Amino acid sequence: MRIMGYTQEEIAKIMNTSRSNISIIEKNAWKNIRIALKTLDVYKEMLSIEKMIIKPSTHTLDIPRIIFEKADELGIKLKINLPYIQALLHIKADKCIKRRRVIHPIQIMILRDGDIEIRCENEDSLNEKI
Repeated sequence: MRIMGYTQEEIAKIMNTSRSNISIIEKNAWKNIRIALKTLDVYKEMLSIEKMIIKPSTHTLDIPRIIFEKADELGIKLKINLPYIQALLHIKADKCIKRRRVIHPIQIMILRDGDIEIRCENEDSLNEKI
């Protein structure tokens, strides 16, 4: 309901409870989301076969080649393509890239199922998780 623009007070009236109860429920919900995200991170690390660090000054156009070459070396058939990697870099590592160059290390994990996970190693981005 908060996503729809309702205030805690409005939600409390609808649910016939106090605003403080809604605040507690909301706080617990965000805590559960953080725990779930951490659980997913651990799960993806368990699925990873290879972890690579893309170093600063690397051109973003070189990153897909690096990923595909490593997957070939490992005998993993990736189920991703170039546009997917570019989109993932934009979504997950945008703060690590400036003018098509890596400015902070980017961690890339190749997963057993042929997918990849991308993480920006920038301290600010790590603190931004919900």
